Amino acid sequence: MNWILLILATLVPGLVWVWFFYRQDTADKAPPSILAATFGLGILAILPAAWLEMPFRDILTAPGSSLSRLIVLIVTVGLIEEASKLAALYPAYRSPAWNEPVDGIIYGSTAGLGFAAAENLLYAVTFGFEVLPLRAVFASLAHASFSGLVGFYLARVKLRGQSASIAIYGLVVASVLHGFYNFVIIDDAIPPALAIPLVLLIYRHLSSKIQEARLDSHR
Repeated sequence: MNWILLILATLVPGLVWVWFFYRQDTADKAPPSILAATFGLGILAILPAAWLEMPFRDILTAPGSSLSRLIVLIVTVGLIEEASKLAALYPAYRSPAWNEPVDGIIYGSTAGLGFAAAENLLYAVTFGFEVLPLRAVFASLAHASFSGLVGFYLARVKLRGQSASIAIYGLVVASVLHGFYNFVIIDDAIPPALAIPLVLLIYRHLSSKIQEARLDSHR
């Protein structure tokens, strides 16, 4: 296996997506150094997430109803992974460069894209290069959208002084969406192809939050 090619094939799409979201910041641009650090921490976030998920792998594969599987996915995949990506936002959150509402979405999506790059690498090692095209587009956009929503609500805590409960709300929303996304992919009762329109709908919701954040910046 050509590891250099494999790493490039997972990193480059993630960086292209970072550039895509970076362009959504039309005012005071986020410093590239903070973006790079957030992307790198997003990559590293897969380590605690994988460790925390490990005890639940048998539960995920055990026979059970679709509802129980969905709940397990929300708690053991959605919540764990979104919390890990949230932790990757700490340095950006502490930085004075996070000074606009839209910055939360930019930094949040960047952490999610770092995580997605690491996850895509693991999938490619396990299942081969052929899984990368779809994952580079849709799995990356999914992770960016989940974490972008977390960042949107976290920005309200940082910049508006709102209660931390609003950030917890954002984390819960992202975790539910993340768990449902995984449920669509793995549950036999639902065609996995439905994950594509689901990701596009979630991104559309994030786009509305980008517009809302931009308006907040001008108030």
